[in-house]
Amino acid sequence: MMLFITCYRSLVKCLQNIKKGSEFSAKAGESIHQIIEFSTKLSDIIDHIAAASNEQTGGLDQINTAISQLDQLTQENASMVQQSNASVLSLQKQSERLIELLDEFKMGSSYGYEKGISAHGSRSGFEGREGALLN
Repeated sequence: MMLFITCYRSLVKCLQNIKKGSEFSAKAGESIHQIIEFSTKLSDIIDHIAAASNEQTGGLDQINTAISQLDQLTQENASMVQQSNASVLSLQKQSERLIELLDEFKMGSSYGYEKGISAHGSRSGFEGREGALLN
């Protein structure tokens, strides 16, 4: 009988160990199932991040293109400003030269042009007109 009781106790312990192993196996299966779900969600999130990164890259490319165009326009505008400044200086010099020429013409008119005498000493036929135009 002792042998029977010892065998019975060993059998009960084995069954208890099997039950515990079965519970551990079920918990491990649940854990693996949760890991698979988490991995799937994580993969979806990574896909969304990759798609957003691609969109941002496209947007940044457009921004870089726009900045390059603005830079080019700015350089062209700066060049036009330099050309305008050069033109203004040239016009200023031409205006000064024209004023000098007009001053010479006015001075010449006070020496005989008002009297109708040309630079060569002949009558111009415009007596009195030069003085009226210059004054």
